[in-house]
Amino acid sequence: MAGRHHTLNMTLEDVESQLDPQRFMRVNRQFIISAAAVQKLSIYFLGKMRIHMTAAPYEEIIVSKDKVATVKRWLDFCPLRSFAPFPDFAESNSVSE
Repeated sequence: MAGRHHTLNMTLEDVESQLDPQRFMRVNRQFIISAAAVQKLSIYFLGKMRIHMTAAPYEEIIVSKDKVATVKRWLDFCPLRSFAPFPDFAESNSVSE
């Protein structure tokens, strides 16, 4: 499915309710992500976070400041994660390269 879009006749709430919450999470109003497809996280403006995905490397998936800790905690404890721990975003509000 790398980079492909699919049209569903369901709301994101309906899709989210059918997915395994250990593998998938709704990170904002537009995106439900798979933990297995997360490549890296980077600090975004004003305490927000950007999620870089292996399947959609050019898609901007931005997490609000209020939801950063929840998403990070979910990823930190996800059994599918096979990469190093993510940096602490609470310390800085600057943009990372």
